Amino acid sequence: MQKTIFTFLAMCLIGAHSLKAQTAVDSASIQIIHNAADPAAASVDIYLNGTLLLNDFAFRAATPFVTLEAGVDHSIAVAPSTSTSVSDALETFPINLAPNSKNVAIANGVLAPSGFAANPDSENTAFTIWLNTTGQTSAINPSKVDVKVVHGSTDAPTVDVLVEGVTTPIVDNAKYGDITNYIEVDPLTYTLVVTPGNDNNTVVKKYTAPLTTAQGAAVVVFASGFLTPSANQNGPAFGLFACLPNGTVIELPEVVAAADSASIQIIHNAADPLAASVDIYLNGALLLDNFAFRSATPFVTLEAGVDHSIAVAPSTSTSVSDALATFPINLAPNSKNVAIANGVVMPMSFANNPDGESTAFTIWLDTNAQTAATNATKVDVKVVHGSTDAPTVDVLVQGVTTPIVNDAKYGDITPYIEVDPVTYTLVITPGNDNNTVVKKYSAPLTTAQGAAAVVFASGFLTPSANQNGPAFGLYACLPNGTVIALPDVTTVSAYSPSLANVNVYPNPASEFVAINNQSNDMLTAQLFDLSGKLISDLGVIDGNMYRTFSLDNITNGIYQVRVTNGKTVNSYKLAVSK
Repeated sequence: MQKTIFTFLAMCLIGAHSLKAQTAVDSASIQIIHNAADPAAASVDIYLNGTLLLNDFAFRAATPFVTLEAGVDHSIAVAPSTSTSVSDALETFPINLAPNSKNVAIANGVLAPSGFAANPDSENTAFTIWLNTTGQTSAINPSKVDVKVVHGSTDAPTVDVLVEGVTTPIVDNAKYGDITNYIEVDPLTYTLVVTPGNDNNTVVKKYTAPLTTAQGAAVVVFASGFLTPSANQNGPAFGLFACLPNGTVIELPEVVAAADSASIQIIHNAADPLAASVDIYLNGALLLDNFAFRSATPFVTLEAGVDHSIAVAPSTSTSVSDALATFPINLAPNSKNVAIANGVVMPMSFANNPDGESTAFTIWLDTNAQTAATNATKVDVKVVHGSTDAPTVDVLVQGVTTPIVNDAKYGDITPYIEVDPVTYTLVITPGNDNNTVVKKYSAPLTTAQGAAAVVFASGFLTPSANQNGPAFGLYACLPNGTVIALPDVTTVSAYSPSLANVNVYPNPASEFVAINNQSNDMLTAQLFDLSGKLISDLGVIDGNMYRTFSLDNITNGIYQVRVTNGKTVNSYKLAVSK
C-alpha cells in the first residue's frame, strides 16, 4: 500500500501537474507529515494544486521527500477522507519553495479548537500546516545523526528535552508549534527526558531513542497526540515519533519506571470468520497489523494506573476510527495481565451458547497472569473456556476421578493450576456427567518445567452451525507469544469405519493438497507441523465431496493433515516439496 502511494505521489508530482523538465536550479523537495491528532482527521485526503495526491492519508504517516517546481505558487489542500474533489477541502495552504530547498510540511492541530483542551501557553491549536524550510535528507556529517524536534502536542505546555545524565537541555523552552534546527549527535542509544520548561527536576515522560543504526541519517522527531486524551475527545495519547526521509515513521518506546509499569499479553481467540485477521490499536496507534486468529503477543510493558484503550478493527483498517469495538483498561502497578479477544461480531448469525451466555465480541482481561511458574520445578496452567457454542464442561486428567476444572462455562478463566512437568491426557466431559467424553487431548509438559501457560478452548464444536468457522480445539499460549495446538487424541485407532473412505493426495505435494471424502460424514481438516503447532485450518469437506487446498504459503517439510468427523480423528503424514 505504501509503495502504491509513493508511486502515485511521484506520478502526480511529475505528470499530473504537467511540470516542465526540472533543472537543479528551479526544483525543490518536500516531505509531508500528518500529525493532526483530532479524531475527525484520523485519515485525510491531500490535494496538490487541485489534484488528489494522497488518498486516506493516515495520522502519523509521512511521505518521502518528493520534487516540486521551485519559485512558483502551489497549494496543498486537506480534505476529509470521504472527499470527492478539492472542493471538499477543510483548509487550503499556499506554498512557494526556494530553489534547491528541502522542506518539511507538518499537518497539525484540531479542526474545532473549542471542542478540545486549550493549549496551556495559549497557543493557537487550529488545524494548519507548518512549513519548515530547513529540512535535510541526510546528516551533514556522514558519521553523525542530525535530529530536528517538533512540538506538535496541542495540550502540552512548554517543555525542555534532555538526554538522561546530561544537565543541559538539547531542546530548551519549546512551546507548541516550535521546530528546532537540526541537532548533530553520535549514532548511539539515548534516553530522552521530557520536563516542564522551567523545571528540569520534574520528569513528564522518558523515551528511548535507538540511533545506533541511523549513522548518516537526518530524522524529524515530533511530539504527537494528547497528554490528556479524556479531555480531547479520547484522541490518541501523547508519544514521540521519528520520521525518516523515506517516509518511515517509528514510535520511540516510552521508558516506564518499574513501580509505575504493568505487563500485558494479548491473545486473539475470536473464532468469527470475519475476525480471522484483525488490526489492534493501543491508545489510537496501530499496535498489531493483521493479527491472526489463535496468535498471541509476548508480554509487553504499559504504564500502570492510567487509562489506556485497546481497539479492534478489521484487517483492512486505515485508522482507529475503523474499530469494531474499543475497550478501556487501567492496569495495576507491577501487575501481569492477559487480554483475550473472544466472541463473534454478530451473535444472531451464530449458534447460541447452550448456557445462555453472551457470545458478543469482547475482550476478557485477566489480571492474575504469570510469566513463569511460581515453583521452578512445576508447571502452572490457567484454563480459559473460549468456545462460544460449547456447554459447561469439566476437565479431568485421564485416570483421575476429580476434575481439575469443574463446571467451567463459556467465559470462565481459572486460577493457575500447579502440575508436574509430565505428559497428561486431558478429558473434557459435560459439567454434570464425567462418564461422557466430549474430547481428549494430549498435553506434553515434559519440557515445560518452570513455565506458565494459558490453555484456551477455541473454535466451534459445530462449525456447520457457525458459518463453517474453525473447529474446536485446545491451544496452549506461552508467555513469549508462542501458541501450540494440543493434539486431539479422542480416538486412538488410526482408522475407523466412518473414516475409512478418506483420501489425501498427492503426496508429496507442491501446489495443493486434495481431500476426498467418500463417507457420508461432514469432515473438518487442519494442517499441523510435526511439533503439533497448527499451521492452517483447512475447513469443511461435506459428505461424498472433495476439496483442494492451496499450499502457496506452506514451506517445504513434513506435516500432518488431521481429519475429524467430530468423533474420530485420522492423521495423514504429508510431505510438501516445491
